[in-house]
Amino acid sequence: MIVVGGGVAAGVLAAKMPTLPGMSNVPTPAVVGTALVAAAMTGMLDDQSDNVAAFGAGMLAAIAARETERMLKAA
Repeated sequence: MIVVGGGVAAGVLAAKMPTLPGMSNVPTPAVVGTALVAAAMTGMLDDQSDNVAAFGAGMLAAIAARETERMLKAA
């Protein structure tokens, strides 16, 4: 459920703030997902590291699926 929640969060971010302010080619969900996974890997989140990593991975998986679909439709 945590991974699915990350996918939902990626969808919400993509709809509400698709790119970082001032950076039109940097997708917000990808940045947030990467930051969450990186933070979890440092171990500074103690007992929540696994949950945060799963949430971030769900965000990244949603981005990967969307981009793959877009590329395959263009081919």
